[in-house]
Amino acid sequence: EVNMKVRICGGTKCMFYGASNIYECVSDLQESLAEYPGIPEDAVLDVELVPCDGSCKGKDSKISPVVYVDDARIERATGPIVMEKILDELQVNQ
Repeated sequence: EVNMKVRICGGTKCMFYGASNIYECVSDLQESLAEYPGIPEDAVLDVELVPCDGSCKGKDSKISPVVYVDDARIERATGPIVMEKILDELQVNQ
C-alpha cells in the first residue's frame, strides 16, 4: 500500500487564500485516484486540515496557503499545483 500524507493549513489566512478549495480538490482526487494511469491501485491519500504552524506570520508573509505533501512544503499552493505534486509523487513511488 502506498500511503501519502497531505496536510493543508487550516489557519485563517490560508483558508482565506484558498485552503478549503485545495482540500476539496484533493478529496475529489482521492476518490478518483484509480482512474489515473501509472498510479498504484493501492495508493491512499491521508488528507487532513492541520492547525496553523505560524510560518506565514514571519517577514515573508505572502506564502499562504501552505500545504505539505508528505514532507514537501508547497507555498502559495493552489488545487492544480497540489494535485500535480501528488500525482507526480505517486507515479515516481510506483
